[in-house]
Amino acid sequence: MKGLETFRPEVYSTRHIVTSSSIFSSLSGSRILDSGGNVADAAIATSAVLAVVQNNLCGLGGDAFIMGRMREKIFVINGSGKSSHNSSIDLFQGMGINRIPEHGPMSAINVPGLVKSWIDLWKEYGSMEFSSLLGDAISLADNGFPVTSNYVNSIGASMPNASDMEWIETFGKGELKPGQTFRQRALASTLKSISEDPESFYTGNLADKISRGFMDKGVIMDGYDLKGHRSLAQKPMSMDYRDFKVYETPPNSQGSTVLAWLKLYEESGGDSAEEFFRAGLGSMEFRRKFIGDPERIKIDEGMIRNGIWRRLSSDRSPVFPYKEKRDGDTTYFTIGDIEGNMISMIQSNYMGFGSLVMPTGTGFTLQNRGAYFSLDRSSVNCLEPEKRTFHTLSACIGMKDSDPYFSLGTMGGDVQPQIHALLIDNLSKNMLAQKSIEKPRAVFPGTIYEQNDTLYYEEGFEDISKIKGLFRNVKEMPYGSHLFGHSQMLLYLPSGAMNGGADLRGDGYAIPGV
Repeated sequence: MKGLETFRPEVYSTRHIVTSSSIFSSLSGSRILDSGGNVADAAIATSAVLAVVQNNLCGLGGDAFIMGRMREKIFVINGSGKSSHNSSIDLFQGMGINRIPEHGPMSAINVPGLVKSWIDLWKEYGSMEFSSLLGDAISLADNGFPVTSNYVNSIGASMPNASDMEWIETFGKGELKPGQTFRQRALASTLKSISEDPESFYTGNLADKISRGFMDKGVIMDGYDLKGHRSLAQKPMSMDYRDFKVYETPPNSQGSTVLAWLKLYEESGGDSAEEFFRAGLGSMEFRRKFIGDPERIKIDEGMIRNGIWRRLSSDRSPVFPYKEKRDGDTTYFTIGDIEGNMISMIQSNYMGFGSLVMPTGTGFTLQNRGAYFSLDRSSVNCLEPEKRTFHTLSACIGMKDSDPYFSLGTMGGDVQPQIHALLIDNLSKNMLAQKSIEKPRAVFPGTIYEQNDTLYYEEGFEDISKIKGLFRNVKEMPYGSHLFGHSQMLLYLPSGAMNGGADLRGDGYAIPGV
C-alpha cells in the first residue's frame, strides 16, 4: 500500500453526495435524493437507518445536533434533551450516590431528542411525506441486516455492563458473529409508529408506551418529560480562519471550542505544530469554563473573537488528572447537493449503547448522556432539573467567499473539537476530503473535569517531535484506532464538482449521485 495517495478512492459527483458511517445509511439517503427528495429528507432517512444499523452508536433514545444550509440560510437544530424534572443532586446524594452512574436506570435521566429533531427538520425543510422517509430503517430492523465486526465488538464491550434482560436478549447475549443477520422486530414496530405519526413519540400512544417502559425499568423520566421536550432553534457560531469562515454548533454543544482554538492559533502566528497544539490546550480552558446549558450560560462570538473569555471565569471547580478509559461512541454524517444545500448531522447515545436500559417493548436503548453532569454544585455543569448538559456532539460547515466550501464532523467524544481543528487545518492546505480524513492524527482526551495532559498519536503522525514537550504523557497508537474518531466530509471544488470522503477507521462510505 506504500505510495498510495489514499487508502480509499476519491469520490466525486456533480449531483449530490451522502457520506456516513454505514453503507446502508449512505445508500438510503442517496436513494431519497435520487427519488426527488431534498437533503433534509435524505438526512432523516440516513439518520433513521443509523438508528438501526449503528444503534451501538446512536438511536431513538439518544440526541442529535443538526447544522444545515438550506435556501442559502445556515441554521442549527439542537436536539439534545434536558434532564428529567425528577432529577436533582439531592436525589442522587439521598441514595448515597456521589457520581452519576454510567449504566443502569439512574444513568437514563435525559430526554431522547433525536426524533424531535427529525420532526423539526422535516416541518421546516422537508419536501416528501414523512411516512416515505423511514422505509429503509423499518425494513432493516424488521428483516435484519448483516452485522459488521465493529458492531459485534461493541456489543461485546457493552455486555458485561448490562443488567436489563430485555437488552441482553435483544442483542443475542453477545453471541452475534460478523456477517450474521440481525433482526430487531420491536424496534421495527416503534419505527412504524413514528413513521405514521412522528409526534406520537412525545405525546401520543407511543409516548404512553415509552412512559410505561420507563416505570417498568425504574427510570425516573416520565410522560411529563416527553411531553415537555422541545428542540432549540439556534444560530451557528462562526469565525474567520485563513480565507474561509467556519460555522460550529453553539452551546450546549462543544463546537465553539474549535473557534477558540483557531482564534488562538492565528493569534500565535499560525505556522507551526507546536503553536497549533498549544492553542488547542488553551481552548480546553474555554470549553471547561463557558460551555453549558445555553439557557443558563450566555456566550457569543465576541467573547472568542476579542479574547474576553480569558479574563472571565464562571467555573472554579477542581480539575482532576486524566484517567484512561473507553471514550463515548457517536456517529456523524453529511449530505450535500450541487446547489449548495447541506446537512451536517451528528447523533449519539453517549457511551456505546448508552444506559443499556430499554423501555419495555420499544426495541431502543435510552442514552446515558446525563452521566456527564456533575454532582458538584460549584460546577457550571452541575445537575439540575430540566437542564441540558455540556454536550460533546458538534457539527461543522464552512463557507468561502459566501459560497459553500465544506461540511464535516466526527465521532470521538471529548476529542471531537480537536479532530475538527485538525481537519479544518488540513483543508487550509488544500487537501481533498479523503486525504484530509486519512492523515494520521494526534489527540489529548479528557472530560471538562480532567486535565488534558496525555497525548495519543497515530503511527505516521509527522509532527510528534515538535509537540510532545507540551504533554506530561505521550503514547503512540496503531493507525486506525477508534480513539482518533470516525470522520466524514464533503467539499465543494472550484471545478463545480463535489468531493466526499469517509473514514476507514470506522465503517464509513461516501456515495455519489450519478
